[in-house]
Amino acid sequence: MNTRYPHRVLIWLGISATMASCGDTPFNPNIRGTVDAEVRDRTDGEVEFLGVSSGDFQVSIRSTDGTWVYLGTLTGIVVTLQGGTPTSLYGPSKVFAGTYDRVRLKLSTITFFFPQGGTIGGTVLTSDASAVAAGTSPLELEFSVDPFDVLEKGPTVGISFDLNVEQWITLQILKERVVPDEALRSQVGVAVYNG
Repeated sequence: MNTRYPHRVLIWLGISATMASCGDTPFNPNIRGTVDAEVRDRTDGEVEFLGVSSGDFQVSIRSTDGTWVYLGTLTGIVVTLQGGTPTSLYGPSKVFAGTYDRVRLKLSTITFFFPQGGTIGGTVLTSDASAVAAGTSPLELEFSVDPFDVLEKGPTVGISFDLNVEQWITLQILKERVVPDEALRSQVGVAVYNG
């Protein structure tokens, strides 16, 4: 019998405990917490137009050790523009417990529709208008966020994406009927919260 074997186990357990206590293991595949993701288009002051966006939305989050965790894809989702009302993507999802610091939103086949009567760039729309996010498809938007913890018995972590349509929609975009990648990359926002 090898009497040194138990000592090796004890040494390994001691090292593992030390690593965990030092925060060097931000990702725990054996324990799960809850994350909820949503998309909305908040109003920025007075509402000058209404509309909807529709398409496929996919969300992933990255742990501080570099591991990406896929939350899921929802196809054909409809988001009310300028309404501020959130559209839940998946409902609460169970993910590995740990510390996360990046969020990714992947957009596919997204169309923005604006009915007549709305005001874009000071001009009233005399007919319905639409534009598609037709540059890179799918378009991946990656965000660096303050590190947040997903805990086994902690509150659900909320991830809320804001399309910020009022910041980038122009008559030129509606004329060309194409939303440039850069419009979405520069204006879509995200907030992470516990709730």
